[in-house]
Amino acid sequence: MSENIRLLMMRCNVQKDPGLIAKAFEHVFENCKPVVLDTTVRFVHSLAEDGYTLSIGSNSSFISGTTMHNFLESTFGCVFRFGIYSDLLGYAKPNEAFFNKIIGSCGVAADNILHVGDDAICDLQGARSAGMRGALVGRSEDIQEAVYDAV
Repeated sequence: MSENIRLLMMRCNVQKDPGLIAKAFEHVFENCKPVVLDTTVRFVHSLAEDGYTLSIGSNSSFISGTTMHNFLESTFGCVFRFGIYSDLLGYAKPNEAFFNKIIGSCGVAADNILHVGDDAICDLQGARSAGMRGALVGRSEDIQEAVYDAV
């Protein structure tokens, strides 16, 4: 997260305290939370009800892992087994150590894990490099198709 803020500041030629910029992003997120469609919430719950174990492995681009975790829990309930966030872990996807942390937290063989993401390098290549299966989605309606195709 701090690296993304530093890069943004450089690109925009802004000389500010990165901590203040991080707080501003958190403030905007808290006051303008993303809209999660009811169909998405129902779909995630249906996967859990069908016996799939769901977890989060996320790069913390501009919002802290703690804030994101709280948002996801308030939106979906306690449907996720665990959450791994790059700012709390100290490294990000596609780092193989990030995916190894996911594998270790799941307690199953890597090839029994499907990592669904929206970035070809960070998500798809990172997961496959660690021996996991990966699915790349770009639109919310792609998620259902990708998950059911993979499982």
